[in-house]
Amino acid sequence: MKTRSLLTFTLSLTACLPLLTGCVNPYADHYATFIHVSPSERNPNPTIVGCAPENADTILQQYLNAGFQTIGRSEFYDDKQYIKDSYAFVRSQATNVCADAAVYWVGYSHTEDQSYEEDVPREEKITTYHSNGRKTKTVIESTETRYVQKFVDMYRYCAVFLKRRGSGAATPAVAVPVGR
Repeated sequence: MKTRSLLTFTLSLTACLPLLTGCVNPYADHYATFIHVSPSERNPNPTIVGCAPENADTILQQYLNAGFQTIGRSEFYDDKQYIKDSYAFVRSQATNVCADAAVYWVGYSHTEDQSYEEDVPREEKITTYHSNGRKTKTVIESTETRYVQKFVDMYRYCAVFLKRRGSGAATPAVAVPVGR
C-alpha cells in the first residue's frame, strides 16, 4: 500500500511540477509515441546524449545497432528560449516515458518575420501666456500606432527516446505525426 501511495504522490508531483515552476516541458508537449513502455520499466537514470544535428543519424544508428529501439520522438520549432534547458527537459521526458536513453540536438532552422503593431503614447505640451502674466499649460495625450519589424531566429529541437530491446513489455503504438 505504501508503494502505491508513493507512486501516486510521485506521479502527482511530476504532473504539477510545471505549474509550480511556471515552465512547461516542450519535449513532453510535442512527444509522439511509437511504442508504449510499461511504467514498471521506468529507468530513474536514463542516458542523455546531446549532439550536433549532423551527427544525430550516426549516434542513433549506433544505439540501434547496440540493441535499442525507438519508443518515441519529440520535434518542434521555437526561438532560443529552450536551448539552455534542453538537457533537463529531455531527461525529464525520458524518465516519464521510461526510456533507457535519449539523443537530442538543436539546430538553426530559419528566420521569421514577427512584425507587430505597438501603441505608443504621444504627448503634446502647449504653453500659453496671457496678458495678465499667467501662463497655462495644456497637455494632450493620445496614442499612435507604430509597426515594429522584428526578425527572430528559429531553431529545430529534436529528441529521440530509446529503450533497450527485451528490457520490458513494449507494445507497438500508432505513430502520431509531430506538429510544428
